[in-house]
Amino acid sequence: AASTHSWKINDGANTFLNSEYGRVLHSDVFEHSGCKFYLEITPNGYAPQIPKNYFCVWLAVKELPKEFGSMAVRLNFSIPQLNYNETKIHNKLGFDPGCAFSAGCDRVIPLDKFQTLKNEDITIN
Repeated sequence: AASTHSWKINDGANTFLNSEYGRVLHSDVFEHSGCKFYLEITPNGYAPQIPKNYFCVWLAVKELPKEFGSMAVRLNFSIPQLNYNETKIHNKLGFDPGCAFSAGCDRVIPLDKFQTLKNEDITIN
């Protein structure tokens, strides 16, 4: 069954535009099917994956039940204020060897897209 988690970032556009390179912001932890996750954003790049002046959203695993070593997930990222939507399948999310504990979107967003949203709250789903 699908689950949706929304993260509202107050004054998000200004927060992103004023972030230093490599900064990571974390949402609250949320649960789905006994697994705990959180969202991360890298608002101004993150070495070596995301270049400076680009924004990316990530889903990270906080905790899995013992019987889960890894899992396949379907990610649906959206930022309504930018009409941004992306769906991605990630087959190895977890803590087992060869797995990633987080999965980012494939399409990074140029940071200057947030210029028109100054002083606005940003919602990430």
